[in-house]
Amino acid sequence: MDRNQAIGLALIAAMFIIYLNFFMEEPKVDETAESKTEQVEQTGTKEQDQQASNDVEEQEPEEVLSDSVKAALANNKFGAFAGLSEGQEEFFTLENNLVEIKISSQGAVIKSVRLKDRETYLGEPLYLIDENSSEQSLVTELDGKKIDLADLYFSSNSPKVMVAGKEDTARLVFTGEGAGGKQISVSYTLAPDQYTIDYGLSFKGINNKGNNLIISWDNHAKRLEKQLDGARVGSRPETTINYYRSDNEEFNSLDASSTDPQYDTLASPVKWFSMSQKYFSAALISKNGFSNSQFKTITPPESDTTTVKELYAQVAVPMKNLEGNSPEFKYYFGPNNYYVMQDVAGAPEFKENVRFGWKILAFINKGLVLPIFHFLERFTGNYGLIIFMLVLIIKLMLSPLTYKSYKSMAKMKVLNNLLKPETDALKEKYGDDQAKIQQETMKLYQKMGTSPFAAMSGCIPMILQMPILFALFNFFPYSVELRGESFLWAEDLSTYDSIATLPFTIPFYGDHVSLFTLLMTLSTILMTYTNSQMNSAQMQGPMKTIQYFTPVIIMFVLNSFPAGLTYYYFLSNTITFGQQTLIKKFMIDDEKIERQIEENRKLKGGKKSKFQAKLEEAMKAQESKAKKKAKKK
Repeated sequence: MDRNQAIGLALIAAMFIIYLNFFMEEPKVDETAESKTEQVEQTGTKEQDQQASNDVEEQEPEEVLSDSVKAALANNKFGAFAGLSEGQEEFFTLENNLVEIKISSQGAVIKSVRLKDRETYLGEPLYLIDENSSEQSLVTELDGKKIDLADLYFSSNSPKVMVAGKEDTARLVFTGEGAGGKQISVSYTLAPDQYTIDYGLSFKGINNKGNNLIISWDNHAKRLEKQLDGARVGSRPETTINYYRSDNEEFNSLDASSTDPQYDTLASPVKWFSMSQKYFSAALISKNGFSNSQFKTITPPESDTTTVKELYAQVAVPMKNLEGNSPEFKYYFGPNNYYVMQDVAGAPEFKENVRFGWKILAFINKGLVLPIFHFLERFTGNYGLIIFMLVLIIKLMLSPLTYKSYKSMAKMKVLNNLLKPETDALKEKYGDDQAKIQQETMKLYQKMGTSPFAAMSGCIPMILQMPILFALFNFFPYSVELRGESFLWAEDLSTYDSIATLPFTIPFYGDHVSLFTLLMTLSTILMTYTNSQMNSAQMQGPMKTIQYFTPVIIMFVLNSFPAGLTYYYFLSNTITFGQQTLIKKFMIDDEKIERQIEENRKLKGGKKSKFQAKLEEAMKAQESKAKKKAKKK
């Protein structure tokens, strides 16, 4: 290496050293990663700080408020019963062979009621009320403090589960001890074979003069039935609050069919009130009556298919009524069964919770249909057979009317056949002059010793049977006995039987096909055809066709009605058809009827009854008016 190369290498090294020390930039740090790390650390710190803050907040009442401050606040709110404001909620159960009642130590109030012998339409345990659907409060003034007993924790020495045996009652007692020997006692007593629970409240060592106990009960009625909407078939339009006024001794209720909110405020005394669904009721009864009662019902939107209706009740009880040892109240949780409700002590007209229609229809159901139905229950638990026997008994009772009706129709058939040539001649002679044809036809009947209105006598027996048919129309939809009972293809006689589900909904008909309704319709059409043959001369023109539309219309109406009802109507039509066939074959002789008509013609021919004479005068007057109007035109 020469001198020049050495100098060059030295200069390059010097420049490299100078560059490294004075001009080269330091390696860049990944600020993003460092930032993320810092954020994570900060976030973790914040979360820890927030958690610590939350812990502080959760612990604040205990840590910040001293025991003396908490005691002062509780004493200010609850007075002598401040010691009952805190505690551990426990649950106790009272049950017999019919109901299971769950009661909480907080407030000593009923939390749920299960009817042990019933299920919902889905086959699940039937809870008439539960913790999510029902809430009660009992507010009163105790020694100057307005207290809700539902906020207090009571104690009980009773077993957690108590069962009422065949002869023994089960009694659950709660006590709440206050300062200065003051005490609140709550008791529940359940007997075997009962849907009622005696409920007692008593206060000791407390000045309650002039005060009232305000009981508020909010109940979002649970859906228990398959059909939610629809008059007589759905549970929603049949759910309401019923109550009994003591002053005028009347059963009253809020309008169940209205979808608008319903209210009622009463200053007059109320003996009991019930939150009544179609087949079941939850009720509270007072021995001495409630005062200042307020009732309200609200129908939820159609989209809510779990709540039938919102029911609200608020009643007042004078505290002086709670000084005795005997229970002041009685709960009822059970079915709307007429005979069961009739036996509820201390609740006048409680059986009116069972709907049987208007007064005349209710009279028939209570006095005739229900006793027969109840009597037949002693012999069989098959309600399909019970309905069959019910039809037989009612048809047997009405058989004299059926015979008279059919005999009258047979007589008119023979008479019309005898007069047919002459009535046809009248129609040909007078053409469209209906008034004249009617006058001349009446003269023909008069010569035969009868009148065309004798046909009406055949309708009278049928008219007399109509109240029973309408009564049954109100009996079966509300008969809790049929609920859940199956027969043949019908899974539940209290609702419609469906043999096919349609992929669409037919207006007024529904989305299903009820076989019992179809059978009822076909049997009605058959009877209509048979009867029209008996009165072919009387049934002319459009009426002859229209009569067949009526069964079809009824089919649309009854397609969603209980299978028990349409099954009854089908059996009724079938048995009536059989009765008419037997009467025609063995009890009606057309030749004998014809001879009787001839004898009547000889005895009464030419004589007019007062009714016929007045009718002819009226028809002549009408004809005269018609002629005068025609002349003016």
